[in-house]
Amino acid sequence: EVCDGRVYGMKPSSLLTNIVTVVGLISASLMPVVGSIIDHTDRRRDVGRISAMIFTLLILVQVVCLQFYWFGAAIAQVAIAFCYSVHLCAVFAYLPELTDDQAKLTKYAARFTAAQYSASVVFLVLMVYILSLIGVYEEAASVLASQICVCLCCAIFFGYAWTGLFQDRPARQQIAPGESIYGAGLTKIYKTTRAILLHHKALKWFLIATSFTEAAATAFSSIAITYMTDQLYFSSTENGIAILLLLVFAVPGTRIAAFVTQRFNPIRSLQACLCLWMLNTAAASVVLKGPGQQMTVMVFSVVWGLSIGWVYPTEKALYCSIINKGSEAELMGVYICACQILGWLPPLIFTIMNEMEISMRIGLFSLNAYFLISFLVLFLVGDHEEAMQHAKDIDDGKILFALDDYDVEAAVLKRNSSHDRTVSSADEIGGGVDERNNNNKKSGEDEEEISITADYKQFKDIE
Repeated sequence: EVCDGRVYGMKPSSLLTNIVTVVGLISASLMPVVGSIIDHTDRRRDVGRISAMIFTLLILVQVVCLQFYWFGAAIAQVAIAFCYSVHLCAVFAYLPELTDDQAKLTKYAARFTAAQYSASVVFLVLMVYILSLIGVYEEAASVLASQICVCLCCAIFFGYAWTGLFQDRPARQQIAPGESIYGAGLTKIYKTTRAILLHHKALKWFLIATSFTEAAATAFSSIAITYMTDQLYFSSTENGIAILLLLVFAVPGTRIAAFVTQRFNPIRSLQACLCLWMLNTAAASVVLKGPGQQMTVMVFSVVWGLSIGWVYPTEKALYCSIINKGSEAELMGVYICACQILGWLPPLIFTIMNEMEISMRIGLFSLNAYFLISFLVLFLVGDHEEAMQHAKDIDDGKILFALDDYDVEAAVLKRNSSHDRTVSSADEIGGGVDERNNNNKKSGEDEEEISITADYKQFKDIE
């Protein structure tokens, strides 16, 4: 049955894309601050626990609202998506701490993504089996039963992960005397954003590319479901089969990601993935015209699955390899912000096209514009090895991440302390240091301070 009416001034087919738009705007605004606040406290594990608990409870609330008040369930979905973003901010902060080896990091990211999609496949198959076993075939009852199962799974696996697996982490940043945690978070994210834009080329262009990639990739699921339902007249069962195929082939997609990334580098791997996604989406928008194309959709779903399994571990491995240590949660908050800052744009444009009766085929094809921009911007990231070395130099104190007066003083003290430890070790081994060595030490300290101050002045000139 085709519904031509409007609810709250919009078509029912625009509801899903509007929810994605709202979530994208809220999350993009708040995630960097959330990450910075996590870095300024030792509560990273607590943030993960609390966000997981609220996420689970909101799913339960949605189950209750779904039968009686669909708009309340839609609002709950916005809150669920926001809690999930906060949860990801805490979880992703652990990822760079697993290893400093790029090859291992790529393998870890690929395995985590493979496990995620494998679990999704297992859950989907189990739900089909359970619903058929208890004789539930009506759509509303099926949704209710599946949401209850989701709630139970979240309670079990979140509970185990946050009590037995994730560990406490100390605060990675210090709060200045007299400053609140929220003020410290806002100040730090301002300095970090300014430093990335002005002083860290690889990070800047990667985050810009990511904002376009994730805008299209995140909107793809909601747009694809809307397209299959309204343009191709798929039933819920047919939609489920297409989604199942996508999830199944996302698993080998992670293996492709690991192979291509190690064979070349994460930047070229990501560009190759974007090319595959663009070609498949362009072909789908031309070929998929109306009902009766179920088998053709399944073929396209396989390629989309490979693309989805390829893009996410590659992005994470690339980002973790070019960020410095000590601000993991904040920088992961910046990453999530980049992932969602344009997340509202593709569904909004698709909704506008849908409301204006423009063909959904054009709306589907429009996703390629974001992928193309991301593909081109990735060339500006530069050489991957140089970007990794830049991050290592920040870790070693050779260059500063955010340059201000306090950072200059701290860096000088850090370098002098390191120099003092070296001289002290020489005293113990060699039996002392003569006057000439002391003079050299003082001269070296002066040169280091002059060098850092010069870096700061150069940065201020650029600003």
